[in-house]
Amino acid sequence: MVSPLPASSVPEPGCHAVELTMPANPAQCLAVEFPGVVENPDKALAMMGGLEAMSRHLQENPMTLPLYFRPEDPYCHPVVGNRTRAKKLAVRLRRSADGEVSAAVIGVVKSEYRFLHPADMQYVQSDTRPCEAASLPSDAIPGALPPGFDREPLCTLPPAFLRGPVYEFYHTAAASLQERRARQRSSNVTSIRFSDPQTPRVAGQGASSVPEALRPALAQLSLLLDAKPVWTPASLMEKIAPLPASDAAALLPHLCYKFRSGPWKGAWVRRAYDPRAHPEARRLQTLAYELPEAWWQRLVEVKAVQKAQAAEEAPAGPAGADNAGQEPRPLPLITPPPPATWAQLHSFQALPSQRTTLFQVGEIDDGEVQALLNDASNFSESLCEAAGWYTPSSWSAVKAAVAAQFGKLIDSGALSLVDSWIFCGRLFIHILPRARHQSNMPSSHRGDSN
Repeated sequence: MVSPLPASSVPEPGCHAVELTMPANPAQCLAVEFPGVVENPDKALAMMGGLEAMSRHLQENPMTLPLYFRPEDPYCHPVVGNRTRAKKLAVRLRRSADGEVSAAVIGVVKSEYRFLHPADMQYVQSDTRPCEAASLPSDAIPGALPPGFDREPLCTLPPAFLRGPVYEFYHTAAASLQERRARQRSSNVTSIRFSDPQTPRVAGQGASSVPEALRPALAQLSLLLDAKPVWTPASLMEKIAPLPASDAAALLPHLCYKFRSGPWKGAWVRRAYDPRAHPEARRLQTLAYELPEAWWQRLVEVKAVQKAQAAEEAPAGPAGADNAGQEPRPLPLITPPPPATWAQLHSFQALPSQRTTLFQVGEIDDGEVQALLNDASNFSESLCEAAGWYTPSSWSAVKAAVAAQFGKLIDSGALSLVDSWIFCGRLFIHILPRARHQSNMPSSHRGDSN
């Protein structure tokens, strides 16, 4: 039995209702909220540098996107858009000559660039002709103007109105102290682009600039890098677990560098070693896996429950001292499992606890993934920034296989388990404190209870 549509859902006369079909595995799309009406898509792409320049920029700095309203004008200052999360569908609409409308879902938009901040002042020349018709930069030179005493505009250009994009002004003021300290700590890390021709050499000072107490740890790191020249940060930290993270952060820049883009992005690479010159470094390429939005939101709620629970359990000032002689409080009701080890993550026995996790493909313990990595037909003779020493199609298949394995783990009931943690945590936060409050009240105030 089909119930009739409500009055607000019934299409009006003359409207065209089109049925959309959602594909099983929709493509992941990246959207740009263009600050204007787009009549020519090619010119809109040119304002952002073109597809190749956009791809290169998003590899190096994925959180911002510059846009030049006059890309042919060297004096034009860019406006900067910032990346935000989105939950949208990319739909292609077409209208035929006879008026028939068709629609198709292209993919799912999870991220988009929005230009929300005020733009820097855009200098406009007095000559309104197109730049290709008028040599504006040469005409703008004061020395090229005719002599005379007439009050004419010189059209001189200021070097810059701002020292940096407006985006940086907003976000620097809003950045927390922890983020600023992390930026300062990572400032001594040598990083290069994938397109840079040379790799950093071995540090000149070497071990002489390292404190004596850290020399054994430096030797241990050197042995690990000699055995394998490329490591993901988390995997390397697990190997040197007794070493504090602060000491590792001080030692690693002496021995390693990082790529800001390309197939080894984010990994520690031994100095003087260039994986771009060694085809066997294909197994050392990194793959970034991002948790699904539904799973990540539940993890965020679990962490919020844990934080509230810790605040409830911690003694607060004098009250904690007064309760020191009382019986210990019961164990918390929310007990998530311990963090997963890298061996569990590589064999798809556990899910990551971070939004984005960096894997090294050679360490993934899965037959399907290893079959793709070892198939000689998937090897590429030339190096590609997007897929490294693999063909683009095979690299996409590897990423899809990793996402499918973690998807099976989520579909096996992990989400319902997290929901149970959230439910128990809410019970702990809302019910248990009330029960404790009643137990501390005098018997005359409790009332009769069954």
